[in-house]
Amino acid sequence: MKHITVGVAGHIDHGKTALVRALTGMETDRLKEEQERGMSIVLGFAHLSLPEGEVDMIDVPGHERFVHTMIAGATGMEAVLLVVSANESVMPQTREHVALTELLGVQKGLVVITKGDLAPDTDERALVEEEAREFLAGTFLQDAPTVWTSAVTGEGLDELREALRGLLRQAAPPPELPYCYLPIDRVFTMAGHGTVVTGTLRRGALRVGQGVEIVPGARRAEVRGLEVHGRGVAQAEPGWRTAVNLRGVKKEDIGRGDALATPDALRPTRLLDVELQTLPGVRPLRRGQTVRLHYGTGEALARVHPLDRDEMVPGERGLAQLRLADEVMVPVQERFVIRAVSPVETLGGGVIVDAAPQRHRRADADALRRVRALSAGAVVEKVREKLLEAREAGQEVAHLAAGLALTPVQADAALAEMPVVRAGGLALHQTFFDDLCRKASEAVHQFHAAHPTQRGMPREELRRRLPAALAPPLFGRVLDELVRQGRLEATDALVKEVGFSPAAMLTAVERAIAQEIEEQFRRGGLHPPNLKDVLGQDRRRKNLYHYLRESGRLVETLDRTSNRVVTFHCAAVAEAERRLEQALASGPGATVSELNQVLGTTRKNAIPLLEHFDARGVTKRVGDARVWGGG
Repeated sequence: MKHITVGVAGHIDHGKTALVRALTGMETDRLKEEQERGMSIVLGFAHLSLPEGEVDMIDVPGHERFVHTMIAGATGMEAVLLVVSANESVMPQTREHVALTELLGVQKGLVVITKGDLAPDTDERALVEEEAREFLAGTFLQDAPTVWTSAVTGEGLDELREALRGLLRQAAPPPELPYCYLPIDRVFTMAGHGTVVTGTLRRGALRVGQGVEIVPGARRAEVRGLEVHGRGVAQAEPGWRTAVNLRGVKKEDIGRGDALATPDALRPTRLLDVELQTLPGVRPLRRGQTVRLHYGTGEALARVHPLDRDEMVPGERGLAQLRLADEVMVPVQERFVIRAVSPVETLGGGVIVDAAPQRHRRADADALRRVRALSAGAVVEKVREKLLEAREAGQEVAHLAAGLALTPVQADAALAEMPVVRAGGLALHQTFFDDLCRKASEAVHQFHAAHPTQRGMPREELRRRLPAALAPPLFGRVLDELVRQGRLEATDALVKEVGFSPAAMLTAVERAIAQEIEEQFRRGGLHPPNLKDVLGQDRRRKNLYHYLRESGRLVETLDRTSNRVVTFHCAAVAEAERRLEQALASGPGATVSELNQVLGTTRKNAIPLLEHFDARGVTKRVGDARVWGGG
């Protein structure tokens, strides 16, 4: 079953609402004020079931004061019924609506001449058609079928239904994107149901029970129920007019202009790179000019910065960066319109080519090349540009696909055609992976030079020396590659160059100092010297102590009561373990006081030593006693 969303556009009082009512039997003027004034103020919605599928109809306001509302409806259109009244022909809002729908990417439609009962004369009808054709020459509607109708007599309604069937037959299936995006045009509450939002599901599918994000703002909710054309459904497909019952969010927390999206699919931004088309006959668009940006059902103030010129003249196409006053969350390839702030007029529109760009400098040739590639390049070229832009941080493949409006299969196919390294859902261009390997190798070498007495560089310290955004999976791949190349050795805690030995790095003087330090602890036995008395403030002595500890000659324990490090010589620790085995291996256990006697030391030395043995499993604490653990 096919589906298409059709906008009903045209000048005020040209009979759009009456046409929809006659065609579908549905009243799209919902507000009392609309019905009293005979003028649409907000978007109206209806649907029509045909043999080929469903037609969703969006009746947009025709008055110039409500153009912003018209744009909100037009962003979801796949085709348009351009309504022209037989008794007034082409009028100002007819012209603006055609320009707006063209800017928003609508490429097909029908010309519907309404109020045919007011123009029964053949010559009069020919004149109206001629005026419409002259106006539409050069637009996407220049070859569109023309249908004469009358909501009063019913003239042309069957012919219009047949023409709509033709549009349905031409409708292409939407791309199967893994994330959803639904701009919200209405929000209300229903007794017994709670918060409900409606909109045209632009991308992806929505399922009952699915978690969603309300953007901007990243508020989370759950889909409690879905309705399409008044019927409950388990899943809504892209392109459908959909009512979404939400759990976990209040009506007051949502407004028109917000959108539903898959959690984490969109990122907040104040920068958008765009392909921009200015309309003929408007004022030139100057660098830095403030405009009102209309996208989805939302809007925001922005400054326009053309990438390769100081101003865009009327009727010109070019690339630009929009710098927004507030953060937005909008997908790439979304259509938009820009309007002057004062006096209000539509200046142009286009499509977003990068929804998460960097800020570009003026006349930045590299930025211009990159945006051109994202605008018009092949998929592989677009993926390459995003990877090069990410540098050493790499790109999450899911975000890469979403940011380029690709399916995961398309993203994987593009990545397979270029040199990349993949790890934990991330992709990194080979150029930057090689740079990371070089930087990691250099960092370890520099660490050895600065700390020759240490067995290796702590893994976490090495990770901190590399770019801050480096994800753990990529760090692991870098280490694996350097180990594979035979340049580094790595354990869970340390990294070192292959063949590095602290002992080989010591000078004769350092060896003598290390021996002197070790001897002090050897002589101390289970009554070791105070660490500060041995080392003082001498950095070299501290480094050599670290070397002795890492080599296993000295053993650090911790007195948790006073938070004091107590260091023993390895021989003293081995002797203490022997004595404990003799005392505990065949006995019921002993208290700390009793073990003080066994070890021949003081309580302040015995407790940290016993806790060291507990941690190793040599002893085990049971109440106030220690028993032999056999570790």
